[in-house]
Amino acid sequence: MKKLLLVLSIIIVSCDAARQPEELNCDYKGGVILSRISFGKFGGVFYSIKYNGEIISPVKAFDIDTNYQTGDTINKPCIK
Repeated sequence: MKKLLLVLSIIIVSCDAARQPEELNCDYKGGVILSRISFGKFGGVFYSIKYNGEIISPVKAFDIDTNYQTGDTINKPCIK
């Protein structure tokens, strides 16, 4: 199941690479990181997040939010 989610995320992310980054700590506070996909220095980091019982994917993160790993809960303060 995890492999399928990863493959689907990669396909979706490759199609949506132009997405605008989102502030994870403000928009998805309390969510859980299901998977993390990194496309190197210039491609950005995308997450699959379980938030309020719903899986949201792909979510492009700002550089400041790229320290989350699979299984982490989004719980840092919002810096808006």
